[in-house]
Amino acid sequence: LISSLTLGDEEILSLKDRITGRVALDNIVDIVTDKIIVRAGEIIDEEKADAIIEAGINKIRIRSVLTCRSEKGICAKCYGWDVSRKKLVNIGEAVGIIAAQSIGEPGTQLTLRTFHTGGAASRGTGASSYKAPQDCIVRYLENLKVVRNRKGRDVVIQREGKIGLYDDRGREIDTYNLRVGAEILVKNGQKVETGKVIVHWDPYSIPVISEYEGTVKFIDIVVGKTVKEEIDATTGIRRKIVIKHKEEMDPQIVILDDKKDKLGAYHIPDDAHIMVEEGDKIYPGDVLAKIFRIERRVQDITGGLPRVTELFEARTPKNPAILSEIEGKVEVIPGERGLRKVIVSNQETGSRKEYDIPPGKHLLVGSGDIVKAGERITDGHVVLKDILKIEGEKKVQEYLLNEIQSVYRVEGVMINDKHIEIIIRQMLSKVRVEDPGDTYLLEGEEIDRVKIQKINEALPKNKKPATFSPQVLGITRVALSSESFISAASFQETMKVLTNAAILGAEDHLEGLKENVILGRLIPSGTGLFTNGKRESLSEPVLQEETLKK
Repeated sequence: LISSLTLGDEEILSLKDRITGRVALDNIVDIVTDKIIVRAGEIIDEEKADAIIEAGINKIRIRSVLTCRSEKGICAKCYGWDVSRKKLVNIGEAVGIIAAQSIGEPGTQLTLRTFHTGGAASRGTGASSYKAPQDCIVRYLENLKVVRNRKGRDVVIQREGKIGLYDDRGREIDTYNLRVGAEILVKNGQKVETGKVIVHWDPYSIPVISEYEGTVKFIDIVVGKTVKEEIDATTGIRRKIVIKHKEEMDPQIVILDDKKDKLGAYHIPDDAHIMVEEGDKIYPGDVLAKIFRIERRVQDITGGLPRVTELFEARTPKNPAILSEIEGKVEVIPGERGLRKVIVSNQETGSRKEYDIPPGKHLLVGSGDIVKAGERITDGHVVLKDILKIEGEKKVQEYLLNEIQSVYRVEGVMINDKHIEIIIRQMLSKVRVEDPGDTYLLEGEEIDRVKIQKINEALPKNKKPATFSPQVLGITRVALSSESFISAASFQETMKVLTNAAILGAEDHLEGLKENVILGRLIPSGTGLFTNGKRESLSEPVLQEETLKK
């Protein structure tokens, strides 16, 4: 299932670009006329892609390299167009090498493009509003949590909310994701005209919004210990900024009512700018603090490359996000020494998970929020192994594809999805044996997915097959654990690879390109795929006979 790719609120890769040259999995039908635009198994060319967009379809199912069941290589239908010829790819095309070159070559531009701006790269600010694409009715979705501000407008107070746009017949036109602090300029159920601004927000910051009317009280906000004071260059106003603090303090803004009773408390994370003063009278929808999204405006010189490397090598990020393992309701409990505890509980299943949040870590959820399994509780980059454990392979594939594409697209580099998909397919090609059953495998062994499936299929019916769990490995590790020891030895750790191969008595069936190049054989690519690297040679007696004739 594929849709356009957005970064924040800005579309960086259109649906048309993503589906052109791919093969449709199902019939794609115009919902108004019921006319079939593309039949299942047909290639979507530019004309058909335009027709899909015009029909208002924003998600379609296509055949993908990631789901291809071909044992060796991939099938032409799952790959789609050969991008250079705009025709279905030829059998025998070395698509893996094309993928590596397509990703590697623009990698040089990731650094060079940013270099000329004196060490910092300008980045788009992203959109700051949503406009109605056509005459439609606006509806709040999924119990959208809002408060009415002093202007009489609804302000979103939940981390991720949604509004839907519907036509007169009640059919969905689009859905928009809303961030905390977004101001909705129309009423729920209101009919709006084409081009009218429905929502607007500040693209540069994440606000902490008050839900209550009352008086501000500071807790653990001490200049020199937990905050520093700076004068804003543009407004001239003195602002407090939360700094990293070793003291066992937890900066909070508490809202008190007229009787000095506590209505609510808001934890203020590191680097947040406090927008109110102690004793201020505030109202629902007022901004208490802002966390500025500096990385969206200016990016360091090597910002793109390290992120791409981190993703392709499946490394754990420096500041990883904590993910919820279950779906449920959130409860935030303040602890001692700045520590907080987040409890996610699901009443239907009876399951409950607790997470300790270190001081200074910015919470993305609040008490009463509903989170889904795999949703971020704190800010930071997601660990791939966490997504794999909680949500499974498909989500890892989707996350990797979208994250890698967004890094390149922000730098203005276009890479076709299928090239990145080929690399991701390799990253998820290995599995870990959980229970060897009645096979000869060992528990904890890393093995190729196709190989373990064949071992299980070969077992007699009364024998117990091996169970396994998917693994996500970095590209270096995948290359070193290649089925071909000649290919792996030519890459890195030659002595180690050859020693292991000798101890295991490994055989190399010379099925890849690299090992055949090393041995000087015909490569199994193009027409060489059908000869399997074997050239017909004349035997010695025949050669002598040929010579005598001459």
